Amino acid sequence: YAEPDLLDRNNDGLSDTPSIGRGRLAFRLSRDESGWGARAAVQALAERRVAGDTRWTRADRGSELIYGREILTRRFETTLSGKRVTSAGDIRLDAGLAVHRQDSWYGPTNYDALQRRLNLRAGWLRTWSPAQSTELALEYLQDDYQDNLELASPTDRLVRVPSMLLHHVWTPGPQVGLESSLRTEKHIGGELVGIPRLALRWEPVRDWQVRLAAGSGYRPVTLFSLDKAAHAGFDGIDVPSRLRPERSRNLSAGLRWSTGDLESRLTLDGTLFRTDFSDKVVLSWDEVLGITRYANADDAFSQGLELRAELLLVGRWRLDAGGTWSRVRYRYTEPAHAGDMALNQWHDEHLNPFWTARAQLKRLWAEQAVEASLTLRSTGPQVLPEGRGKTYTPTYHLLDLDLQKSLANWTFGLRVENLTDWVQPDAPLVTTATGQTVDAALIYGPMLGRTILARVQWTYQKGSDS
Repeated sequence: YAEPDLLDRNNDGLSDTPSIGRGRLAFRLSRDESGWGARAAVQALAERRVAGDTRWTRADRGSELIYGREILTRRFETTLSGKRVTSAGDIRLDAGLAVHRQDSWYGPTNYDALQRRLNLRAGWLRTWSPAQSTELALEYLQDDYQDNLELASPTDRLVRVPSMLLHHVWTPGPQVGLESSLRTEKHIGGELVGIPRLALRWEPVRDWQVRLAAGSGYRPVTLFSLDKAAHAGFDGIDVPSRLRPERSRNLSAGLRWSTGDLESRLTLDGTLFRTDFSDKVVLSWDEVLGITRYANADDAFSQGLELRAELLLVGRWRLDAGGTWSRVRYRYTEPAHAGDMALNQWHDEHLNPFWTARAQLKRLWAEQAVEASLTLRSTGPQVLPEGRGKTYTPTYHLLDLDLQKSLANWTFGLRVENLTDWVQPDAPLVTTATGQTVDAALIYGPMLGRTILARVQWTYQKGSDS
């Protein structure tokens, strides 16, 4: 069950919040025997969102007179995994298939897309000694995407990426741990890419831990690589014929302190991080025509601070709170399009929150097998694209409640989860050439909704089967 219904608080004929309906069905099966194990999972999801002119109905699909936005999403996912323990090491096989179908209307424009994503993985883990272990994995990703859009920039794509991962863990002592990994990817029609990562854990004295990590990243980009940009709809999209892949280098440093006894424990944790990008793909907007444009920013960075605190009263209460402050900025050193913003001027990346916070209070009644939790999630302002009459989205707070009761093989649960979605602007941007609204579905975000979930779980267990 999902809320809210279509609302128009200011009576301007356009919905302030979309009507949302969501459904999910999931099934899991597992079996463990001496020396081997197997897992299988299947889930199906469906969602329908409707917004736009409050007079709009399904009969108005494709209408140029009454604007409506209807997004129909259906997703099917299945995963299989198996593990075999041998004297030469542990062997694990994993396979996953996701099929995502979307059939939607953005005003008179129909968007019909199908995505099929296949993941295969074969891994071997060898423990050489209590201090050292090595993992070798071969992976394969295939992503097939097709739609009915006729744009200047191609959208259909078929991606095949074979890769190999080598991961080694070395723990010379209880106070020191070192992890190193190298992922090698071969992008079809592209290049061979190496992605290294190194992480160090050091505990100089009791209750203190120091962490250092460094690595790099690589991400090819396409028209729909940036999920947030899809909120703009699909009119007037302008994408270079070949966007350069995003490359990044990241560094982080963390410090943790904990103290306590058998009855209670307090933990404080902080992490500083910095990521520098080469050719980061950003979303730019022309203030007059409302054209959605992608381009590579030659310089970009993300930096921030993450803090977390946890108070645990064993068997009774748990308080977990934390937050992140960060910013993502970019600049052009040469214009990607005529009329682009001033060169060498730094800009905040669109739709990235400045800060987020989360706190959870959990209570356990062990004798009654009852557990309750209250969660608060807060998100700070985000930068909106140019030409929208506002610079930032508002700050919002979400409060969730979760109750669970166990009885023999049965588990009963009730969850009230607040959610967000993007709202529509009070004054939609209209093109001067046609007089049409080009972004009546674009965010001024966010709207607050609510999902009520009741669940009943029964577990059958015989030996190691469940």
